[in-house]
Amino acid sequence: MRALKIIATVLFLGAIAYAESEGHGAAAGAHDEGHIPWEAIRNQAINVGILFAALIYLLRKSIPAVFVARKATYLEEAQKTEAALKLAEAELKDIKTRLAELEASETTSIAKAQKEAMISAEKLVSDSQAQGKKIVEDTSLIINAEVLKAKSQIREKIITQSMAITEQGLKATADAVTKKSESGFLQNLGQVKA
Repeated sequence: MRALKIIATVLFLGAIAYAESEGHGAAAGAHDEGHIPWEAIRNQAINVGILFAALIYLLRKSIPAVFVARKATYLEEAQKTEAALKLAEAELKDIKTRLAELEASETTSIAKAQKEAMISAEKLVSDSQAQGKKIVEDTSLIINAEVLKAKSQIREKIITQSMAITEQGLKATADAVTKKSESGFLQNLGQVKA
């Protein structure tokens, strides 16, 4: 791949150099209408030939290898497909055999299925009843726990409020006693001075 890039770069630079040369372009003047630029055609043909030779040389091993690998992959996939087809045919035959057996024993299968459905229904009903009973018991326990919790919270609130009311009453009584004591002290003091 690197060699291909180098060759392309060399060819591209050669084309640029040729285009910039004196013999080609506006500086050389107008061309004759009947003049065929054989030298330019020869140079371009040589460049194209070198490019094709380089491509053939660089890709001569990789392209056949790609096709060989592709062929091997195709053959492998074809074998897998053939094996899968044989397996599918065997499974189809087995399914047809089972279907024939099922059709032959259809009535017994229906009776068996009905019996199993009844057993399942009875079991489902008994399980539902047991589960319902458990839910009722759990709900009862939860309700009792919530009632006890509510009672405890009510007791705490009652105690807190009663303590606050008692504290206010004590303060009022203490203030009244203090005022009464002060007035009595002042009267006693007034009598002692007189």
